[in-house]
Amino acid sequence: MFFLNQSPPSCEDSAVTASLKEDVHAKFTQFSLGSWPWRVHNKNGTIDVEASIPGNVHTDLMKANILGDPLWRFNEQAYAWVAEEEWTYYTRFDASELQSHGLHEFQSVNLDDTYLTFDSIDTIASIRLNDFIVGTSNNMFQHQAFSVRNCTFLTTENVVTVTILPALAYTAEQAAEYPYVVPYIGTYGETWSGKQNRPFIRKVSSDFGWDWGPGFIPVGIYGNVQLVSFYIGRLAAVSVQQQHLDNGKVILLIDSNIDLVSRPAAAGLEISLEGMPPQQHPISLTVGENIVRAKIVIDRPRLWWPVGYGAPELYVLNVTLGAPLTDSGKRRSLSSSKLGEHTISRIIGLRRVELVRQAEPVASKWWSDEDGEAIGESFFFRVNGVDIFAKGSNIIPISVFTGAVTDEEMEWLLDSAVAANMNMLRVWGGGLYQPDSFYDMCDRKGLMIWQEFMFACAMYPTDNAFLASVSVEVTQQVRRLGTHPSVVVWGGNNENEAALTWFSETKSNPPRYDVDFTRLYIDTIWATLRRLLPEEPPVFVDSSPSNGILSEAPYTKRWGSVSDWNFGDVHFYDYTKDCELESTFPRSRFVSEFGYQRWTLPGARWRDGACA
Repeated sequence: MFFLNQSPPSCEDSAVTASLKEDVHAKFTQFSLGSWPWRVHNKNGTIDVEASIPGNVHTDLMKANILGDPLWRFNEQAYAWVAEEEWTYYTRFDASELQSHGLHEFQSVNLDDTYLTFDSIDTIASIRLNDFIVGTSNNMFQHQAFSVRNCTFLTTENVVTVTILPALAYTAEQAAEYPYVVPYIGTYGETWSGKQNRPFIRKVSSDFGWDWGPGFIPVGIYGNVQLVSFYIGRLAAVSVQQQHLDNGKVILLIDSNIDLVSRPAAAGLEISLEGMPPQQHPISLTVGENIVRAKIVIDRPRLWWPVGYGAPELYVLNVTLGAPLTDSGKRRSLSSSKLGEHTISRIIGLRRVELVRQAEPVASKWWSDEDGEAIGESFFFRVNGVDIFAKGSNIIPISVFTGAVTDEEMEWLLDSAVAANMNMLRVWGGGLYQPDSFYDMCDRKGLMIWQEFMFACAMYPTDNAFLASVSVEVTQQVRRLGTHPSVVVWGGNNENEAALTWFSETKSNPPRYDVDFTRLYIDTIWATLRRLLPEEPPVFVDSSPSNGILSEAPYTKRWGSVSDWNFGDVHFYDYTKDCELESTFPRSRFVSEFGYQRWTLPGARWRDGACA
């Protein structure tokens, strides 16, 4: 494992626990450390500056006037040293500060567990509380939760540190240990050309540079950092599947994931959907993970529609885990139970999505072979029984620095898409899963999302550890994003089926990399997706572009040239032809990515050698 040279003791190794005051009536409690004062320093301590959470080292160094504008001229190369450094984030707090926020629960010896959680750490990191290592992280697309129950919370100063190692050193080590070459496109720019080994790390691929942007390989902490405490167990996730009946009714199947249960317990689960009376469910929890299903039938649903086809109607869903119910079905007071109360709210929309892939029934001017026979298969989306003409664009990272984008900037971008008459956006697989606020906005605006998993323009390792990490990543992201009505299709990757024909290694040994493709995108990602959404078969495209599938059960790909206009989707680029001529464009079923060089926007200023 490539983490740290030194191995400090872990909390699990410690025999000491917090001997602080008892409180058996505490609720589920969360305390944000993200708003606490943080700092970040390099390995030898010559740089130590204020840090923002969420944020990254580059922007912190800019605020401290150590870096200038990274996008000026050749600063991508001049600031390459930042990516080659080891950086440590740290913050301090004491027990009295927790108590002043009403958070004495963190110090209760009766707690079943307390966790230090991170929405996203970028990327290879070791996390400590005081003198104890509480965990490590190697996937920025995973939410991390580290138990600190057995760590000593000091009554004076407590220190949380997150040490992040250089990505390039990690990927070089992983590539050297792998039994064969894992090729990738890595020739964009000169800064890191040929030495990225980016498939071996689960971080934003374009951080290493792409044809549209520089490669700063930033590191940071994104989203929130929290201390979370609870009794017995916690409500970890809520997922919703929909069944649309022929009579117009909609059935919601609501799965509540209750995990980290330390001992058997009785509890109560309340399900509340806007406009309907709440449901009360007595439940019995067993040790480990519990999945509790509830069903709601909506007789007269208000449907969610893409922009231009109707109103994007939304409902508020609340799921609360709490104390057991009385014989009359009412919730017992929390003072009579050690089970804390925790609510997860979701905004949901009711819609049925289909990807229509049907063989052409008759030959036509566009869809016929040389013998005049019908050829090809349709590829379009149908929402609530209505065929949709998709118009849109691809979303790459909005900034080269993750965590630097505000909600206002994001909303301006999405409003611009709507103003340009777009109704679908493809979240590109070389970037990142967008924050919750992005999908909330798309839900409200009626924008459909083609959501890719984060793999692009490369082969990837398929050893057991890598696939296990991907499975956790997919599980967490599907649970986070799956209730958003805007997410209408899941994509396995960007151009990785096409990439099977790009490299000398894949050309000389096709079976090896074909098997790897199947193991990752079908046996792992597709299988995980189906496991999580068994009642509402998700719309899935294993690679873009692709010729689609011959069969879904069993899953059988239609292998062949991904430039075939007759099947699936295509990507189209031609920088030499006139983009205003209809004849320039392919007569394809669906163009999911295309591009032309555009004129510089009015008022754009030129930097030396680059356009702002």
